Amino acid sequence: MRSIPDAFVLGCCGVLPILPLACSSAPQAPQKVVPIVEILAAAQPAELTAQDLAPHSTDATRWQLVDAQWRPTGKSSVVLSAAAVDGSRSGWRVDGIDGTVDGLFIASDGSLHLAGTDSVGDDARTTFDPPLLLAPPMLRSDDEFISEASMRVDSMSSNRNRDNGSARRTLRIVRGERIRTPAGEWDATVIESVFTATLDMALATHRTTLWIVPNIGPVIERWEATVKVLGVSVPRDRGTAVRIDPPAQQSALLQ
Repeated sequence: MRSIPDAFVLGCCGVLPILPLACSSAPQAPQKVVPIVEILAAAQPAELTAQDLAPHSTDATRWQLVDAQWRPTGKSSVVLSAAAVDGSRSGWRVDGIDGTVDGLFIASDGSLHLAGTDSVGDDARTTFDPPLLLAPPMLRSDDEFISEASMRVDSMSSNRNRDNGSARRTLRIVRGERIRTPAGEWDATVIESVFTATLDMALATHRTTLWIVPNIGPVIERWEATVKVLGVSVPRDRGTAVRIDPPAQQSALLQ
């Protein structure tokens, strides 16, 4: 599972270079794939509100998977969107880059919570009691935020209980960076979170790094997940995704 707070992957969308058509049978030299992210300089990290980690609208955003050198991979981009819950401005069902759907809401004190996560591919629905606190109303650079909740995993198709346990999540601001991406150039605040699920039959750890731009939201997400089931490790999931559409263009993606 993942959120936008741990929260934020398919076909070529104009980021990868297009090879020219060959005019003869002579072999063509492969065109170099260049990084699409530049880390320009250190910057002062901003104080973040929980709203900076929440969806800023229900418009779609488009993301590109990249390698460790910020170069687009052979996988294409994915369009992510958030749907308001019952017309609410403070609750959403949010697409995750890994194919999950998170139920998020802003509480009356301004904090951000995760009610649960649906993973259709795994036929799994995870719920938290109480809803897992993802971010306080205000997060400052010298803060480390810790939250805990019990969790339950059920089958989406049969509603049968599959596992139970506890969740623990830490969140902190680690630095500020001036960055340039296909979506724009900004001073971003980099945050790191570690989510640990201790279940009866499994132990899962998910580490996420987000580059957050205030009033825009996440523009880069990097993650690494490890899982042990009955003490046996399963293949590690890791990756990096970069937002590639400028904020002014996102509303056109769903039209």
